[in-house]
Amino acid sequence: MATFTVIVAVLLVLSMIFGSCRLSIALACILVYCCSTSNFFVKKHLIDQINQIDETDETDETDQIDYLPERLTPSSESLPIPDLVKLGISRKSWNNLEKKRRTTTPRFLFRGFNQLSGGALDPRLNSTTGIVPHGFLHYPVKPWPPYLPPGSMFDMDSLGAMIDGHLMGFPIPSPFSSWAVNVTLALQYANRTNPIFDSHLAVVDTALLPPYALVYHTPDLAHAGISNIAFTEEYFIYGPICGPAFSCVSVSEMESVGLWCQINQQGLNRAAQRVEFARRIALLFKWKPTDRPDAVIAITAIVASMSTNRSNTIERQLRTEILKQLDQEVYRMKLPERQAIGLVNPKTYVGRAPEIKWMVSLLMHLEKDIRKKRRFSSF
Repeated sequence: MATFTVIVAVLLVLSMIFGSCRLSIALACILVYCCSTSNFFVKKHLIDQINQIDETDETDETDQIDYLPERLTPSSESLPIPDLVKLGISRKSWNNLEKKRRTTTPRFLFRGFNQLSGGALDPRLNSTTGIVPHGFLHYPVKPWPPYLPPGSMFDMDSLGAMIDGHLMGFPIPSPFSSWAVNVTLALQYANRTNPIFDSHLAVVDTALLPPYALVYHTPDLAHAGISNIAFTEEYFIYGPICGPAFSCVSVSEMESVGLWCQINQQGLNRAAQRVEFARRIALLFKWKPTDRPDAVIAITAIVASMSTNRSNTIERQLRTEILKQLDQEVYRMKLPERQAIGLVNPKTYVGRAPEIKWMVSLLMHLEKDIRKKRRFSSF
């Protein structure tokens, strides 16, 4: 079925290129049928497991996040080895994919959206309380957390064809949502320049995602041989995202506290002004629990680094101002162990994107500054 689906997808693209309208419509219908009849989600025992959950069991969210942010890496637990024959990859490719996932997952990812995002097929996909991919909209999911076993994404049939279909924009029930490290790129996807759109910017702290919510850089999936299409700026997160890992703010709110000034650098060449406006934006994101000094510091630094000249001098100025203006957050921040991921994963893929490379450098040096400032403090 997976091979047949890929062949149909290729024929659909060729028919669209060569202008065969009727053939394109027919192939599209066949492709949607193949996707819908494939078991894109988890097995039947997973549905039975979900149905057995006591819907009246209410757990305090704050009781589930006593590990802020002390995990070795986001989603660092080893996954059980799936059916590699079904995936069509070797054990070596699987090991390399696991190594990439466990060591290079960024700490924070961004997603811009509006009411037309995701093909405007279902408004429940994007909301201010969470992201529920199309493939999970029919599930009896609790607000937090959805009970899915780790590695369940690899139980799906036609996984590679589904990944390629998602990246090509086909209207399929994808169980993934798309994210980016670059906040500027995420804002572009929010279509912030069009006043008719109710645009939002979401951020996810990958260190707080539940074990099932695997994060993959799409080029890693293609390099492993699972899929054929990839975009260097795009990350996939599997399954619903909500709870303490997720926060969202409307672009209009961000504009009200200086987003446009931050982007256009209108009189904000001085580091003090950039950090002041960036901190206002960072404080708009409401986290659970509310005392998240690490997130406030990181988002402030990321926003302050947007659309500015990049040099060692400017970086030092921004770091100095962040330590000064976010003094309370600096002393409240729970520092992770040396080998753990703090404000940023230093192994985040930067490629040929200078803005990402500069952001990673800023956050790495900022964390060193914080450790130095608190060297003689007890924590």
